[in-house]
Parts: sequence; C-alpha cells; structure tokens
Amino acid sequence: MSDMGGEHIEAAIHEPLLGVDTGDVRIGIAIKSADVTRAEPVCVIKNETGVLARIAEMAQKNKIETVVVGLPRDINGNETAQTRKARSFAGELADESGLHIILHDEFATSERARERLGNLSREEEKAQLDAMAAAILLDDYMESMVE
Repeated sequence: MSDMGGEHIEAAIHEPLLGVDTGDVRIGIAIKSADVTRAEPVCVIKNETGVLARIAEMAQKNKIETVVVGLPRDINGNETAQTRKARSFAGELADESGLHIILHDEFATSERARERLGNLSREEEKAQLDAMAAAILLDDYMESMVE
C-alpha cells in the first residue's frame, strides 16, 4: 500500500461501521465496532415502512456515521434489477439519515454466509442468513481497504 491516503485508510479501519444486506423481504444488519477487525452479525429486520428510520436509529445508538450497503451484481459483474434497488435504497437511506453511505460489491456473501452457518433448519437460516451476509460484506469492505 502506498502512503498516499494512508492516514485516511487507517482512520477508516478504526471507525465503527454498519453493514446492510438488502433484500425485498428481509435486511441483514451487522456492526464492526471501532478498533476491531471483524464484523458481527446483529439482526435481520423486515424490509417494510419505517425500515430506513430503524437503520438510522441503530447507527445513532452505536455512534456509527458510515453504512456499507451491499451492491448485488450478476455472476458476470453486470448490474441487475436488484442492483438498482440497492442503489435506490442506499440513496433513500442517505437522504433520510444523513449517514455516509458506501456501496460495496456483495458477490457471493449469501453463499459464504450459508457455509459459515452450517446445517440449520430453514427457519433458523432465514433468521440469521442476511445478518451473516452483512457481516461478510463488512469484512470484505475492510479487506479491500488494505489491499
């Protein structure tokens, strides 16, 4: 890594972050606390009216100013309808909350989350998968900062 911008990267690595894995029905939430290197899955919430305010409240409660929102793409890296929905969600969250929003590629986060969770019942997986995917998203974002 060059020294150019190194102080900004160092500051970002130590900043608390909120990870958001958006979906039409559920949204996974994860948090990377200040001065730790790994994110923790927090919860899965319904994607319904008031969800933006709820995410903003979580950020405020945890003194988080930056939210990393997963940006889905197809296997070839092309944008899809879900990509456009994620971009729209991120814009609405920024407008409503004033939080700093970063879009980050979420390629294969759900598949990797399934592997980490192991053999769960369908109901258990539904309750945890999106939050684990959000944690993997944050970890991937952090790793991209130091590459």
